[in-house]
Amino acid sequence: MLERHELDAAGRTWTYWVSALEPTARTPAPVVIVLHGSGGNGAESLVQDGWIEQAKALGFVAVAPDAPPMNGNAPINVLTNPTIWNAGQPYVGPPRSEVDDMAFFGRLFEELTGRSDVDATRFFVAGHSSGGAMAFRLAAERAERVRGIAVVASPFWIEDPRPATGVPTIFIAGDADPIYPIAGGTQNVGWLQRTTPPASETLAQWAAAIGCSATPRQLDEATTADLLGPSLLDAARVEAMSYDDAGGDPFLLAIFLNGHGHRWPGGGTPDVPVVLLGPDNPPLDATQAILRFFASWGER
Repeated sequence: MLERHELDAAGRTWTYWVSALEPTARTPAPVVIVLHGSGGNGAESLVQDGWIEQAKALGFVAVAPDAPPMNGNAPINVLTNPTIWNAGQPYVGPPRSEVDDMAFFGRLFEELTGRSDVDATRFFVAGHSSGGAMAFRLAAERAERVRGIAVVASPFWIEDPRPATGVPTIFIAGDADPIYPIAGGTQNVGWLQRTTPPASETLAQWAAAIGCSATPRQLDEATTADLLGPSLLDAARVEAMSYDDAGGDPFLLAIFLNGHGHRWPGGGTPDVPVVLLGPDNPPLDATQAILRFFASWGER
């Protein structure tokens, strides 16, 4: 069951959705904040991408806010006026860039901390596309509140990220993604006009920001299978690299999916033409993989 909540922040009313804990669940419970991609919404992400099912099975609280549209005075349209997070990306102009998303997230953390069923020391953030960029920004600017992040199909747009502390990160991208090509390049798809850096550049910069080894360690198939567990559907189509912390643990885990496009791997089908998103051919279930990664750091 989903609960709808409203919160006033940054001069506007925001909507967010919360999964109800099972009566038998142990509390206080960890929280996973799910950030949808451009054109999406929170409730859709929780249902289509399996977060409700996993929250019920594993006993965590799933929270998914709705991003405002690029133009708040026009109807939402996935191609011409999509919902989007203000994560510092260069193509968000006024009036959207004038909305203070970080003020909203500050209020959201306060609201969630006040709940008796929530463990405020275990907030995790998982984001897709625009939501992934927002997850990077939250880790860069609110590291003291975030226990770990997951970024799917997105670079970060923070020029000089300096998080107060290192934040464990799992990064997932498809090598057939036309919206976020891992080799970098220029995209011009409807409202989207931007140039993205190569994924290797994003990962190197983020590894340095969170205190990881500058050189990634290529993971063999057996190690990858152990890290990703039951979420892994086809190990032969997964390339995994680890930017280790000082103890040699995979603090920044990069997962590249052969033959997959921009959709959430293993999730539902958004109302966007296939030609814009690339193939939906995931070799893993991203939601399960992310939760396994979060669990590995949640008790440390």
